[in-house]
Amino acid sequence: MTGGQACRVKVSMADDRPPNPSTPASNDAALEELVRRYLPVVYAAARRQLPDTSLAEDVTQAVFMVLARRRSGLPASVVMSSWLLKVTHLACLQARRNAGRRKEHERKAAQMRPATTPAETMTHGLLAAELDAALARLREADRSVLTLRYLEEKSVVEVAQQLGISEEAAQKRIDRAMRRLRERLGVSQEQLGAASLGTFFLSQNQIVVPAHLAARVSAVVTGGTAVASTTAIAITQGVLKALFWSSVKVPLLVGVVAVMVATGAFVVERTPSRSSGAPAATPVRVAEAAPVDKTQAASSNVPGADYPRVDSQRRATFRIYGPEAQMVAVQIGATYDMTKGDDGYWSVTTLTLTPGFNYYQFFIDGAAVADPGSEAFLGGSKMTSGLEVPEEGVDFYHVKDVPHGEIRARYHYSALADSVRQAFVYTPPGYDAKPAVRYPVLYLLHGMGEDQRGWVEQGHADAILDNLIAQGTSREMIVVMEDAGTGAGYAPRSGGRGAIGGGRGNLGRAFSQILTSETIPMIDATYRTIPDRDHRAMAGVSLGGTQTFQITQDHLDKFAHVGSFSAPFGYPAIPTGYGGLLGSPDEFAQQIKVLYVSVGGTENNIAARMFHQQLEGAGISHVFFEAPGTANRWQTWRKSLYGFAPLLFKD
Repeated sequence: MTGGQACRVKVSMADDRPPNPSTPASNDAALEELVRRYLPVVYAAARRQLPDTSLAEDVTQAVFMVLARRRSGLPASVVMSSWLLKVTHLACLQARRNAGRRKEHERKAAQMRPATTPAETMTHGLLAAELDAALARLREADRSVLTLRYLEEKSVVEVAQQLGISEEAAQKRIDRAMRRLRERLGVSQEQLGAASLGTFFLSQNQIVVPAHLAARVSAVVTGGTAVASTTAIAITQGVLKALFWSSVKVPLLVGVVAVMVATGAFVVERTPSRSSGAPAATPVRVAEAAPVDKTQAASSNVPGADYPRVDSQRRATFRIYGPEAQMVAVQIGATYDMTKGDDGYWSVTTLTLTPGFNYYQFFIDGAAVADPGSEAFLGGSKMTSGLEVPEEGVDFYHVKDVPHGEIRARYHYSALADSVRQAFVYTPPGYDAKPAVRYPVLYLLHGMGEDQRGWVEQGHADAILDNLIAQGTSREMIVVMEDAGTGAGYAPRSGGRGAIGGGRGNLGRAFSQILTSETIPMIDATYRTIPDRDHRAMAGVSLGGTQTFQITQDHLDKFAHVGSFSAPFGYPAIPTGYGGLLGSPDEFAQQIKVLYVSVGGTENNIAARMFHQQLEGAGISHVFFEAPGTANRWQTWRKSLYGFAPLLFKD
């Protein structure tokens, strides 16, 4: 393993039980094998949660020291990768506590707050580590099937074989564990599907394990010449205590619950029936009704539909007719039970929702059903319902009384795909009335589970550009939105594995060739473009952001403006990215006129924030934007386009 080699987190398919050596020599060999096999998993998890690399190395040492102490007591059936993820999370928590104590010590000693502390450098890591925390807090059985299936990339058959159960039972356990993980995070299936969990683990490809770390950790846990750091020892002690108390947590909890029942100190919460087949709901308190507030029909409803309705506090009321149904729920991030009225209608009012566009669906006696009162949108690889939740004071994506451009459906035959393809093309206001004017072009990509309709129907790209152009803040431009080949991203492939854009490691490659050799020439021949790299830009959302980085790096001769909105992974390496330009700030600025990176303020995306920090450290000119209060969703991407477009084509 070299210092510049990124470790692929693909755990061996060998038996995952902890070795049980009988001699000291074999004990050392077994520990060294565990370090070799799982070091990338542990270090990657530590780096996701602790951007401070030195502290992440200490945590990695501590995790394997804990393993050396506790390994003999682990059951033979334990899934090692699952157990190590939990211990790594505990170690990161302990590291943050210790860093906080040191910070307070130093503050009192110097009578002033230090300019930089380990705890402060972890802020973004804590945001990005919510998924790690949720995984760590799952039951061992649930975490085990998820790590086997998505971290180790085992098939359902292989999971079943390792657990000694049937394939059907293994699939049920995986589905149940995914449902419980989403409950803990308060997200929908569209926001966290099987493919996106795989993508989360795949993003570890970018985390480089330092060359010295493997040798140091092996020496520490086997009693070699290396000595564990003081920080690692302190973390180890804290984790061992935490593991001890967790082992007695259940009997203590039973006693506490008994006292609560005896004293009446109990909060009533409701969840949907487990026998219904619907996802378990995020608990919704019902002790006190929400105050009545004026509501209005959502703008995303079909014409004439009164429901769903949204109030000024961003709560939605859903209603659907089902006189024979036994159980109805609505899933919009969290899942809410609905109550049946005497008229056969089921209804519920949610808690405050995230502003902007939200996918949702009903579950009627376990079956996922679209709302007949909502327009249909492609999301999560299926047509589903969508709810537009207004954000107070935000209207830049609304259709206003300004000059309007047009969305044109352009069909063209692709020899590479051997099919007729459709692209949506935005032409700016007055395009047809100004035949002598030529325009720059922005190629705008959608995310996984969506297609070329996304930026038109969910993103309102045309309204955003119309308003910017009317304000005089953005140059008139043509915008091309084409199917990037990831619309079936959440759909299962044969054998049960989820597909991600045609296969991992090959994201967007087919689309890249179609775009550069067929689509761009077709657009330049059909529309009045300025056909050079200085007047051509590309941006994409989520997986489309990853594709944007891939395509613009491979075709630097075609693009001079780059935008990545919530890309989950695939960020260029520094200094080697963009043909080595990321190692030369002046040359990069000459070649790439705009580099724009954005995420949602509540988004679990440490990769984007780390890339921003690395760019800053390397002196690379770029723009970094966090959309407040939203995550990996359309409201973040609308705001990103609103910030990105005015920066383009400044001749």
